[in-house]
Amino acid sequence: LFKFGPDRKLLFTVGDDVTGHLQKGHGMRVDADDNVWICDSTTSVVEKISPDGKLLLTLGTFGHAGDWNEARGQHLLWQPVDIAFAPNGDFYIAEGHANESPNDVDGSDPTNNVGAARVLHFDKNAHFINQIYGDSVGQGRFGMAHGVGVDPKTGYVWIGDREEYRLVVHKPDGEFVKTLQMRNLTCAIAFDAQGAMWVATGQDGQVVKVDTDDGHVIAAIGNGPGTGD
Repeated sequence: LFKFGPDRKLLFTVGDDVTGHLQKGHGMRVDADDNVWICDSTTSVVEKISPDGKLLLTLGTFGHAGDWNEARGQHLLWQPVDIAFAPNGDFYIAEGHANESPNDVDGSDPTNNVGAARVLHFDKNAHFINQIYGDSVGQGRFGMAHGVGVDPKTGYVWIGDREEYRLVVHKPDGEFVKTLQMRNLTCAIAFDAQGAMWVATGQDGQVVKVDTDDGHVIAAIGNGPGTGD
C-alpha cells in the first residue's frame, strides 16, 4: 500500500509485515476518519488501516473463504470485492463475483456452502447487522455484487450486478427498492459530495454519471477503452 501527498510525492508504504501477503486487493475506500479499508477477494479478508499505516481491524479469517453465519458465530468472508460507507458510519461489504466456486454448495466444507453473492451490513463499530442475498433471478435479486455504494441522501444501498448490466437498490434493512437496467457492465459505484452517483463501466472505458431515479446517463467521462487521457 502506497500513500502519496497532494504533490504526488510518496509519503510512506505499508508492507506485508502489516497487511499480510494480500493476493488480490480488489476494492479500497477511505472512510470519514481517513482510515483505508482494503478488500482482498482471494485471501477472504477486509482490513482497516490507519492514516499512519497501522492495522486496526481485520474482518474474516486469512485464507479461509466461507459464509458469514451469525447464528453459528461464524465470521467468514467469501470474495469480498468492494466496501461502502453510510453517513452514520455503517458500512457494507459486497461479496462475490457471482454464485460460483470457491463457494461450493456441493462441497464438503460446512463453513462455505451458501453459494450466493451478497452484501454484509455492519455498524460503525464493525458489529454485524444483516446481509442481503443475491440468488440471481427476480426483482431484488442479483447474480453478482461487484460494486456497492450508499446514497448519502436516502441511505439506500446500491449494488452493481455487473454481468446482468443492472443496478439493484435496497434499503439498509434489506428491503428491495428497485432495479435499474443499464446498457453497460456496472463495475463500481460511488457518490460524490453533492450526492450524485457515478458508475464505472467495465470494457467501455467510461465513468458515467447516472440519474438515481430512472438510470438515465447524464454525463460520461472517457471515450472508450485504451491508454489515452
